[in-house]
Amino acid sequence: MSKLKAGIAGLAAIAVLAVISPAPSSGHRSGCHRWHTCPSDHATYRWHGWLCVSPASGESRYGYPHRVRYGGRTYYCRRR
Repeated sequence: MSKLKAGIAGLAAIAVLAVISPAPSSGHRSGCHRWHTCPSDHATYRWHGWLCVSPASGESRYGYPHRVRYGGRTYYCRRR
């Protein structure tokens, strides 16, 4: 009987984690972010010397004066 209770408790824990886990970001999911071969959506890494944000990510584009088009998407970037 204790194995059954442990199994139920484990399933309940998984269900709770599934409910409270954060929703995916609004940016696109792509392996290019892992390898830094496309502009960052959240200015978390440099791409060819540029620090960029995506309008779709919800990040402020203040301070990112250069508009860059890459892969059909628009990014706002700066060189610092």
